[in-house]
Amino acid sequence: MTTQPLSLHPTIRNLTAADCGPISDAFTRQGWHKPVEQYQKYYQESLEGKRVVVVDDSIVRGTTSRKIVTMIRSAGAREVHMRISSPPTISPCFYGIDTPTRRELIASTHSVEEIRKYLRADSLGYLSLEGLQASAGKQGSFCHACFSLEYPIHFPDEEQDQLRLFESDR
Repeated sequence: MTTQPLSLHPTIRNLTAADCGPISDAFTRQGWHKPVEQYQKYYQESLEGKRVVVVDDSIVRGTTSRKIVTMIRSAGAREVHMRISSPPTISPCFYGIDTPTRRELIASTHSVEEIRKYLRADSLGYLSLEGLQASAGKQGSFCHACFSLEYPIHFPDEEQDQLRLFESDR
């Protein structure tokens, strides 16, 4: 899968301060399980007729991002654009981070355009692996297998369970 460096959609480049409104972390993360109607009423005035850019750290399965886009649209946003500050997650982590199997990761089997359509976003952009490495400052100094399939240690079975790093020996 190839990605472009993170760039802005042409309609996003033309945004002014009047087009923008704050979306708090409580709306998108900590409180996303609360009733949608509560957020729609609260944010409707801020979002009605606006172009909204949602910046998230990653898309794993896509279900939460789809809910967020749906909530923002139902609150009256004219456009919803997604920008992801990592490359597409295409492979699980076997080193202790709780990620789904490869078949559950939306980016492992779908193109960026297919994911955009699933999310119902007007545009979708990911940070490239090269951009991520450049932002970290030390290219090649961290594991990026979940983005590249390049594991530091060979795993014979791609669908095996994660390493149980924190379980005691029995």
